[in-house]
Amino acid sequence: MHVAVGRAPAVVRVTRLQTTIRGPDDAWGRGARPQPMLVSADVSLRAGGAGSASAASDALAGDTVHYGRLGKALLAGLGRLAEGGEQQQPLPLFTVLLHMWLHLTGRDPLSSGQDAAVPEPLIKASAVRCLELTAHLPKASLLGDGVSLTLTGVFPGAKGHGEPVDDGRLSMYGRTLRLHKLRVPTLVGINDNEREAKQAIIVSVEVDNFVALVDTYHALEACVVEKIEASSFGTLEALAAHLADTVSRYLRAEQQEPLDGSGSHLTITVEKPIAVPFADAPSVELRTNTNDVLGPVGWPGN
Repeated sequence: MHVAVGRAPAVVRVTRLQTTIRGPDDAWGRGARPQPMLVSADVSLRAGGAGSASAASDALAGDTVHYGRLGKALLAGLGRLAEGGEQQQPLPLFTVLLHMWLHLTGRDPLSSGQDAAVPEPLIKASAVRCLELTAHLPKASLLGDGVSLTLTGVFPGAKGHGEPVDDGRLSMYGRTLRLHKLRVPTLVGINDNEREAKQAIIVSVEVDNFVALVDTYHALEACVVEKIEASSFGTLEALAAHLADTVSRYLRAEQQEPLDGSGSHLTITVEKPIAVPFADAPSVELRTNTNDVLGPVGWPGN
């Protein structure tokens, strides 16, 4: 999506803002349990550099977003969620992000309706070309560094998407799910000693164009871990391809691919920490689409 929009002249970021949440599923799939959450926001601006009004005047102008207000607005959005009492019930991670998006922009990313509770939203299409919100649950994984979900929206007027229109509509929108650094023992390697015992590998999975609105990351993680533990490959390339097939079949069986048939974009990264003694870890990264792995929906066998 960022490739289609192009590089922004300036970006304002708040990274890994620490808070707690009650609602999204934990590592065991239980909802409404309190757990830590890290929130990040990337705001790509339409103007920046020496020519921007904020830089020229050395004062905050309408062409930027103040990082202090951005951090406070993220927490305020979560506060509104808690005040509504919704966090006492299971609440998908997507819904949590949606509440923060609503508080920042005043509108639902999938419609143009104005939220009356946010009369003066912080994020406005006149100044912002792209907004990216990420919620990372570091304890929502049994074997890894947590899971995260990212919402990305491109406002009209960004690189050929028309003139800026501050009505909340988005010219592009997407969601990305990530399983971070799963550590799983398996048989992998072509050397004789590597066939004698399992060694820990580190696997990260990224699913772009992820459409599920409910929390399924724990089930996807369990599926990936099961396939790794039962596998026995000589190369990381073969293991990565096997996992791409595993993730593709899971998404298709659970109907978690885009309805337009475009498929989900996958990035599978496999690291082998102890393979090279004086390096952190050799790794292989595979990028593909579920349609490339399984064929488009509707093909024979799908």
